[in-house]
Amino acid sequence: MKNYIFNSCLVSGIIWCCLTPINVTQAQIIPDTTIPKSSVVTPNNMTWEITAGTVAGNNLFHSFQKFSIPEMHTADFINPSANIQNILVRVTGGSRSDIFGTLKTSGIGSPNLFLLNPYGILFGSNASLNVGGSFVATTANAIAFGNQGSFSASVPNNPALLTVNPSAFLFNQIIGSSITNKSTYQNPSIPSVIGLSVPNGQSLLLLGGSVTIEGGHLSAPSGRIELGAVTGQGSVELNTNNQNLRLNYPQNLTRGDISIINGSANVNVSSNSGGSLIINGRNIEITRSQLTGGLTDNGTQAGDIIIDATERINITESNITNNLGGFFTSATGNTGGIDIKARSLFLNDSFINSDVGNIFSSATGNTDGIHIQAGSVLLNNTTLSASTYGTGNTSGILIEASRAVSIGNNSVISSDINSGAIGNTGGVQILADSVSLSSTNGNSRLTAISSGQGNTNGVLIKANNSVVLTNSSISTTATQESTGNASTLNIQARDIFLDASSLDSSAFNTGVSGNIIIKAQNIFLKNRSFIGTPVDGMASPGLIDINTRNLTLTNGAAISSATTGSRNGGNIQINATDSVRLVGFSPDPKFRFYTSGLFTDTVGNAIGKAGNIDITTRSLQITDGALVSASSGSAGTGGNINIIADTVDLNNGGQILTSASNIGNAGNITIEAKNRVSIAGSDPTFAARLAEFGSDSINNDGANSGLFARVRGRERASAGDITVNARSLLLNEQGTITTGTTAGEGGNINLNVRDIVLLRNGSSISANAGTANAGGNGGNININTIFLIAVSGENSDISANAFNGRGGRVDITAQSIFGITPRFRDTRFSDITASSQLGVNGEVTITTPEVDPIQGLSELPATVVDSSTLLAADCSKDDENDNSQFIVTGRGGLPDNPYEVLGNDVLWSDTRGREIIARRNQPVTTKSPSVNKTVAIVPANGWVFNGAGEVTLISDVSGTADNPLKSNAYACPKATAMK
Repeated sequence: MKNYIFNSCLVSGIIWCCLTPINVTQAQIIPDTTIPKSSVVTPNNMTWEITAGTVAGNNLFHSFQKFSIPEMHTADFINPSANIQNILVRVTGGSRSDIFGTLKTSGIGSPNLFLLNPYGILFGSNASLNVGGSFVATTANAIAFGNQGSFSASVPNNPALLTVNPSAFLFNQIIGSSITNKSTYQNPSIPSVIGLSVPNGQSLLLLGGSVTIEGGHLSAPSGRIELGAVTGQGSVELNTNNQNLRLNYPQNLTRGDISIINGSANVNVSSNSGGSLIINGRNIEITRSQLTGGLTDNGTQAGDIIIDATERINITESNITNNLGGFFTSATGNTGGIDIKARSLFLNDSFINSDVGNIFSSATGNTDGIHIQAGSVLLNNTTLSASTYGTGNTSGILIEASRAVSIGNNSVISSDINSGAIGNTGGVQILADSVSLSSTNGNSRLTAISSGQGNTNGVLIKANNSVVLTNSSISTTATQESTGNASTLNIQARDIFLDASSLDSSAFNTGVSGNIIIKAQNIFLKNRSFIGTPVDGMASPGLIDINTRNLTLTNGAAISSATTGSRNGGNIQINATDSVRLVGFSPDPKFRFYTSGLFTDTVGNAIGKAGNIDITTRSLQITDGALVSASSGSAGTGGNINIIADTVDLNNGGQILTSASNIGNAGNITIEAKNRVSIAGSDPTFAARLAEFGSDSINNDGANSGLFARVRGRERASAGDITVNARSLLLNEQGTITTGTTAGEGGNINLNVRDIVLLRNGSSISANAGTANAGGNGGNININTIFLIAVSGENSDISANAFNGRGGRVDITAQSIFGITPRFRDTRFSDITASSQLGVNGEVTITTPEVDPIQGLSELPATVVDSSTLLAADCSKDDENDNSQFIVTGRGGLPDNPYEVLGNDVLWSDTRGREIIARRNQPVTTKSPSVNKTVAIVPANGWVFNGAGEVTLISDVSGTADNPLKSNAYACPKATAMK
């Protein structure tokens, strides 16, 4: 019996509980009595209608001890008057609000709904909003109303006098509670609306101690979504413009963390107008999520996406989009941009774009691009895009970092005009302490490419310290489809390092490639790195302007402004205050620029002129097969190379060349060297490389170091001119200066060398013509120096020969010439030749200064001076034959000419020691002065030219005629022997 009664009661209790769920729910929504007119909760099936509350002005206040909504249930705040603009709900009991069902407003009008619970708010996976206006959920302690006071949940107060709109959220807790959204609720009547959503044009604000969107969705089409987190004490200002609510954070307020994580999280404000997404926190994490703004249809103006963190932002496997137009949908209007601000920003496997249109649809309008401000920025396998695919402009991409910007592992930053688009872009700008691009497969890049109608603003990088590119590229290109020009590429830094990387501004249409402007203290390129303005077709290359202290290119690195079309090649200007070093070649010949160097060549079918190369530096070193080349490989003329330096050194195959290998003429080379020009050696690897890889990969003009302005091959073209002004010019080990030609006119060589021109070990200076047994006239060679030396027997030659044509003219002005003589060419000697085998020989003219013995003499006055009184007497002996004499001893005698060097057998010996010893052994005697003997003064009536080349005035004194090198005889007092 007892068991029966117990079982009956148990079953009855279960049935009662199942039939009365309202009582369970009412236990979760419990009004309090802290306001003048308390809230009333009325159950109506699965809905609880909430009425009453306290009205103050346009505000309706509700206060609850507990407020939670279970799944499949609705809490409906019924608005009694059209005057009510804001419904404000506070929770005072100290427990979190769990919203697993629906929050709703109904009645008259579309008021905003505020939910205030300092102890936390959780939106479950099936939570939803059905409100007529904006919605605000906050864990602030109170809501302020201007100067009237506040509506507090932590210290409940009377809101009856709060008649104005809410103006701020007040936080006074040390550790704020969190707001979490897991809602993925899908509205059956509007399938596109998922999660927590507000009507078009309304605001959705979540403001807590921390905010987490954990796989949940937020939607405010054409409206505004704000996520904010505050952990400190202070206030967050609320600006109200009808249903448009926005927050304003003071700088000194400590913020909390915000996370948008776990797979499918989506924060969406996109629609046909409006649409802003604002996130403010301390640390912000966005993982496997989407933030979407912009216009997906025809509209007016969309807003911005702003992500602002006082510390760190991590964005991983996520998309942030603020585009004009969606996938497969066109749009008309304008959108804002994407602004990201943090102390550090990490973007990993993500895509961030603010484009006009996309590859699947067109659009008409403008976007504000992407703006990033951070202490440091790190991109890994991430794309930033502010490009146009339709008709309109984008402001481009701007990154400002107080520390480093690292763009790595297949990351792309682009501001392009894509195929078919009409408009302009702001390009890419990076301002940082240091910038680096790196990848393992060469896909990390910055681009400002035009493939449509319009121009980009190029790429600008300014770094206080270094810019480093490793296996990466920066490009501003006008493609064949473009009707505009390529834009400028400008890099300014302390140091710039390129490793297997490129900087290029290219044009492959009828436009102009952009200029490349680089300014740094040190620039280092290696491993086939490339700086250039390549063009094709009808395009014109731009200028490459480099200002640095030191420029080094090695292992196949190149700077090029070559042309392959009808336009002239671009110019290269290098101003390096300390040094320019060009070294070696690449071990991999598959790359176009196999040799390290500077190039403005014409290639292929180009008919334009090669560009010029201007180098100003203290030291220019070109070694191990490296080049400075403005050569012609087509019908176009070679360019000119102008060098101003203290020293120029070309070693082991280093070359400066403007040579021609086609019908175009060679260019000119001019070197102004304050001190030395040295050309020595040859590249020992040249022959093997040429045999293995062919001339297409080898740009050098032979193996020798040298200056080359000649014509190669059998084409009839004219060589260029070479001018060297220096203090000294040294050619050694087959060092070469040549303006020769196979069939055309030989060029001129002008060497103005202050001190010495030295040729050794098979070196040569040549301006030959007809080297292929053809016509053409030899060029002229002019050498002006003090010493011209070619070591005898080393076969170093100076030649201006021809075959059928006229030999050139060799003019040499020097004070001394050693070891080299005019003769017909002889391989045993060092020669000067200007011959022609079948034509007219040229001329060799050598001019050396001569001494004029009467230059500087003037006519003697009428009064003759007695010269004997001006000469010191030698009174050692009476005999005039014992007077002072100058005697040359040794085996060689006097040289033939005072301007020639001494022979090898001329010896000098000091014999005074033996004479002194002999005199010491003789008796000492003295002479008595002669008191009676006098000689009358005889005027000079002649002169002699002594062995030293000096003129001496003489009279007819006895003995002078037969021995003119002795002193004149004159009176000496005779000494008497000492008694």
